Amino acid sequence: MKVNIIVEPHLEEDYAEIHGSRVTDEISEISELIQNKNRVITGVDEYDRIIVIDEAEILSLYAEKSGAV
Repeated sequence: MKVNIIVEPHLEEDYAEIHGSRVTDEISEISELIQNKNRVITGVDEYDRIIVIDEAEILSLYAEKSGAV
């Protein structure tokens, strides 16, 4: 796949375009990766402090229902 990066300092918001002859698994995967970038998960630790974890840093996840509402 050919990739071009064009820097346009005047843009107010970054955006991406993907050009192809058809939607392939590779294009779908790239689109999903771009759209889901910078996803974070928040939670509360044992001291009731809010913690923020970048989704990419998570190796495994365990959830347990507590008595808190």
